[in-house]
Amino acid sequence: MNFKTRLPQQSRERPAGNRMNDSAGNELRFFDVAVSVNCALGDEHHQKHLGEAKAILSSDAAIGESTLAGACISGNVAAVQRLLDSGESVDAQTGPGNWSPLVYCCFSRFLRDGETSAGVVDTARLLLERGADANSYFMHDGNRECCLYGACGVANHPGMAELLLSHGADPNDGETAYHVAEFEQHECIRVLLKHGMNASSKATVLLRKLDFEDIEGVRLILDLGVDPNEPGIWAKSALHQAIMRGRSVEMIQLLIDRGADVNQLRGDGVSALQLAADADRPEVLEILRTSGATG
Repeated sequence: MNFKTRLPQQSRERPAGNRMNDSAGNELRFFDVAVSVNCALGDEHHQKHLGEAKAILSSDAAIGESTLAGACISGNVAAVQRLLDSGESVDAQTGPGNWSPLVYCCFSRFLRDGETSAGVVDTARLLLERGADANSYFMHDGNRECCLYGACGVANHPGMAELLLSHGADPNDGETAYHVAEFEQHECIRVLLKHGMNASSKATVLLRKLDFEDIEGVRLILDLGVDPNEPGIWAKSALHQAIMRGRSVEMIQLLIDRGADVNQLRGDGVSALQLAADADRPEVLEILRTSGATG
């Protein structure tokens, strides 16, 4: 996350030998590498930036001690408590991103690290107990990125997800349902589906999961009561999606066994049979016809 363009020019210029400006530069670089708004660049990228963030914090501990944003990112719950007790606001727009403290916790790379994640969750718990809004968010590329998306769609951290949901986070935020399905680990999916997702969000989880050949993930979603025939925001069923994405015969049979309607039409009137024929998949056509597909 590049915060440099968010700061005044004088904050980015650091004359050689100026210790105060060097410290400000350390702080800015820390925020750049310690915060992540997506996981698309992979674990190697994440570990590289997390390692740099830890090194900066080790060399300049004040970042995690005297700034509310830095303390939230690093999971320094004692520092956060001290800063709040001294008058800092739990909902202050702070740090280089002008984010609320809870947002820094939920998009922190330290949340994705086994050594430090517990401290970040404890910090978030303190903020929520002090009245932080579990639906806090920031805007990124025109999208509203909520804390729950950070917990589920970036960090894939079920403990943080459970904490946010128990304090009123909305699981139907338009981002979380889509991105939580991108992980091979499924616990965040389980947490979300047990906390009031609406039918459309549930369909989003299932259809996005069908972009991958993850039969155990699909089975779990179906086990948790998601309707394979709910068209959701894309006006297509899970069976349509599975055929369009080239999913295995085993996956398609699973959907049918769990109640997928083989004669349901896509929003534009296209049938599962037509999709299978267009994809030149005779084995799928056979399964559909054996299961009662007509037309």
